[in-house]
Amino acid sequence: MKKLKSWAGNVTWRPKIVHRPRDEQEIAEIVTRVAESGDRLKAVGSGLSWSDINEVEGQHLLLLDWMRTIDVQADARRVRVQGGAVMSDIQRTLTEHRLALDNIGSILTQTAAGYTGTGTHGSGTPLLSTCIEEMRLVDGSGRVRELSPSSEPEIFSAARVHLGCLASLRRSRSVVAMPSISRSGERSSRSIEPLLIWGEP
Repeated sequence: MKKLKSWAGNVTWRPKIVHRPRDEQEIAEIVTRVAESGDRLKAVGSGLSWSDINEVEGQHLLLLDWMRTIDVQADARRVRVQGGAVMSDIQRTLTEHRLALDNIGSILTQTAAGYTGTGTHGSGTPLLSTCIEEMRLVDGSGRVRELSPSSEPEIFSAARVHLGCLASLRRSRSVVAMPSISRSGERSSRSIEPLLIWGEP
């Protein structure tokens, strides 16, 4: 039984089987097979979460590291990615088209599915999850669903930030991108004394 660790190394998993699907059909087949066997299946991205939410002791683990397609629609300012696409690769690809995500965190090793599914807040608001316009999802029975605000809107809303509670896996999604801009900043250390106002309350 292979031992896997989280990104921070504070959580370990010992799954019975690690699945690495290459396409949506293979995901659906794996989910269906595991569901019929009565076992549990957990999809894990880069394991950045410090919690035990990905606990799969003796069960099935699904990784998306072979599903990283990034398709930029520059004129429409949209990007469609597979769940295993890494955020740093998405940013780099968008930059080539003079585009950028509206909100991004400082750690870019996360997968797209993990970043949005955990509601990672990045540099502020809005959450990147709220910029998702549509997605394809393989649910817990192996059925592929097309989700959007107009197609199964309640499931779509829950799937954008699901924390793995839907027992399902998102395969690809369309996200709004913004024109890229250059940002620079300066850091320095200063005394806090001049900023304090002393006196009676």
